[in-house]
Amino acid sequence: MPMKGRIAFYIKKYSRWITILGYGLLASFFYYAQLQVKYAPITDARLIIKNPNALVQETALSHFIGIPQRIVGKRRRELNLATLEEQMLQHPYVKKAEIYYQNQTLNIEVCTRIPLVRLQKDTKAMYIDHDFVLLPLSEHFTANVPVIFLPPKVDLNREDTLFKTFLQYITPLLAFIQRYPFWRHTIAAVYWDRHWSATIYPTVGDYKVVFGKVERVEKKFAKWYGFMTTILPEVGWHYYRSIDLSYKDQIVAQKRSS
Repeated sequence: MPMKGRIAFYIKKYSRWITILGYGLLASFFYYAQLQVKYAPITDARLIIKNPNALVQETALSHFIGIPQRIVGKRRRELNLATLEEQMLQHPYVKKAEIYYQNQTLNIEVCTRIPLVRLQKDTKAMYIDHDFVLLPLSEHFTANVPVIFLPPKVDLNREDTLFKTFLQYITPLLAFIQRYPFWRHTIAAVYWDRHWSATIYPTVGDYKVVFGKVERVEKKFAKWYGFMTTILPEVGWHYYRSIDLSYKDQIVAQKRSS
């Protein structure tokens, strides 16, 4: 039998074993490659903040979890990703966290909480985020959001029953502010009297808005918007001292004394 014929004969005869051997070598290669990756040290750790308007700085969160000091140089088998995610979620400003490998880089993606308003009582303060979750103040940033000054006898204490009742009471107002960014930039501060009636001070103009009770919220803001876009441009932003939205079907405006 010619040489070529014998080679073809043996290949055909032992093709099954050759295939098995090939698969075995290939599997061994991938297994060895996985071991190399598993036991190779982490060369970089990246913190990725997904929010486009996040106020929390990467350096602040990195310091919280110890990136890169605690991670770079370690091997995959030394890290528990689930534990790292739990640690990230313990930070009050972290809403979601996802941790994954990209070669020898550990990527930590987080979605942070963004303050909606600031609650103020004397020298104490905290934020409420867009999910109506209470947040402590941060030493790394100050959010430019409306300030809500608590009414008399309501303490800034998340465990206080009266404070919880007040938060429930103003929820329709917070929901409206959360829904319309225009008003978040228009409202500078909200003050409350002992009857829980609100007076709002805008960011533009030298006047106050008597809002009254938290009721008919959308209609009151609609009246204010109409007054602000039609009347004030005609007479000037300093012409009126106050406007009262608490009446059902009218606006009562008080002129500034000359």
